[in-house]
Amino acid sequence: MMNVIFKQDAFGVIAVFPDQMLCYSHIGQHSAYDNAWYKTTIPAEPDVNLLNELILAGYDNLCVKNEVT
Repeated sequence: MMNVIFKQDAFGVIAVFPDQMLCYSHIGQHSAYDNAWYKTTIPAEPDVNLLNELILAGYDNLCVKNEVT
């Protein structure tokens, strides 16, 4: 299982993989992130299109979480 959290920043909804300190968006796709950026985001509902894009990219064992624990 790979944990994923959906967050929103100024550019839209982003899938955050907290265990790997990576994120994924429609534009830019994979990126590293830091805690300073993470603190500027707000919680978001899972984006169905982004979730489908992740599944097509090979992320087929996702566990959607609400927040970093």
